[in-house]
Amino acid sequence: VEVEQFQHLIFRFKPYFEGEINWVKEETKHAIIFDGIQTKYKMGENEVVNPDFLAAKKRDFDAAYYVMDKPFALLNPALHLEYLGRDTLPDGQIAEKIKVIDGDPNEPNADVWYYFFDAESYLLIAYQVKTQDHVSQVYNETFDKSSGLLLPEKRSSYRLDPNGKHQYLRATYVYSEYKVKT
Repeated sequence: VEVEQFQHLIFRFKPYFEGEINWVKEETKHAIIFDGIQTKYKMGENEVVNPDFLAAKKRDFDAAYYVMDKPFALLNPALHLEYLGRDTLPDGQIAEKIKVIDGDPNEPNADVWYYFFDAESYLLIAYQVKTQDHVSQVYNETFDKSSGLLLPEKRSSYRLDPNGKHQYLRATYVYSEYKVKT
């Protein structure tokens, strides 16, 4: 284990979308705060104001929310979706495969995502993303149903080699203690 980090994630949708990510690193409190318009970052009592740093932290916030937002966000009509049929994942699971491009499909540097739904239950069991320099595959291994919603509980992320095989385990994620308020 290179890094182990416990974070508290909060996402609110009413009256608008906002949220926070809080954690402690080396006895210092850290927080990414998105107020619906702008992103702030606090390290201890200090607020970081560097625009490039804040843009990176907004991407971190968006990535954390991304986990909770799938597969619901695939209903966005601005996305370019293409059904590719059945496929076999590197771990042997059979899945229905969908290609998704968020943005201009003619842009050569656009990230290309593939979503894999279990062929029997249609649960989102994995996704794959090809970025400019690598391909990653993330598996939703277990789900949490305690809130009445089906949310991720354990996920594993693998770097793939050029042949689409698992090269190495990059990260594992465990989510717990969901609280959903309506």
